[in-house]
Amino acid sequence: MKVNKVYVGLACLVASGLLAGCGTNHSSSNGNSSKQEVSQSSKKSSSTSKKANTSKSSNDESHSASSSSSIDTNVTDQQIGVMAYMHFMPQSVSAISDGDMFYNPGDDGYMALSTHGDGSATLQFKRDGDQVSVKYMDTNSGTTVADSPTVTKSISLKELENNYYSSSTQKDQVNQYVSKLKDGTQDN
Repeated sequence: MKVNKVYVGLACLVASGLLAGCGTNHSSSNGNSSKQEVSQSSKKSSSTSKKANTSKSSNDESHSASSSSSIDTNVTDQQIGVMAYMHFMPQSVSAISDGDMFYNPGDDGYMALSTHGDGSATLQFKRDGDQVSVKYMDTNSGTTVADSPTVTKSISLKELENNYYSSSTQKDQVNQYVSKLKDGTQDN
């Protein structure tokens, strides 16, 4: 009987510790501030785990797509960059069509498509066999551009080609975007 009381007491201590950790801090002058911080913290945690799952499934899909098809080695780095930009940063594609996008060497062997602005519209990419590795700022995760983390993802070149470079209309669009890229190594 004493053993059961010990377990019940231990369970109560653990449960109260968990409940205390889940509460909000009401000692600040503005109770809403604490609730917002807890809410933002849980949103970030949820967002991070969703992104990790999305990245894993995206990488799994990329791997299976790349293993079953051959790669068109005739696409240029600029075409690969534009397709990757269309895939990972569709909200900023207008910068390419407006002629405000630069193509230049990035870091660590990567090439970059950039507006030469604050970095939020910059995509670095590198082809590695049948895979394309990309790096960009995840502006949805930071409260400001400066707080935004840089994420690295991988996608198969075949998946990019299937989604953005398979029909003549798609090829024309990609090639039109490529023709509007400015040389980022030159003073324009």
